[in-house]
Amino acid sequence: MTTTKIQIPCQKLISGGQTGVDRAVLDACLKYSFPCGGWYPKKPVRIVRPDANPAHIIPWLILNNINTLNVAHPRKSEWINAYTLTYRFITELIVKIKSSASVNQP
Repeated sequence: MTTTKIQIPCQKLISGGQTGVDRAVLDACLKYSFPCGGWYPKKPVRIVRPDANPAHIIPWLILNNINTLNVAHPRKSEWINAYTLTYRFITELIVKIKSSASVNQP
């Protein structure tokens, strides 16, 4: 009997919950029923601009075997567009993660 392993990149997003980037991550996860939480694990670090293509993050998640992704900072008082741009980016990332998981299923 052969068992097919399905690799789903990133199964959870976490954030600190501050205004701006952190809160946008949590709100996007809650709206799209994506697992989320709020603690900071020791993990590889990658700085991503919010105008980047979220699809480019998927290979990095797989390569680094990241099941829980922490997204953080800056807060809204430091970057006025933090919430809006991060919410849009994370929404697109969630859609890509979910679609890549459904494509890989037998």
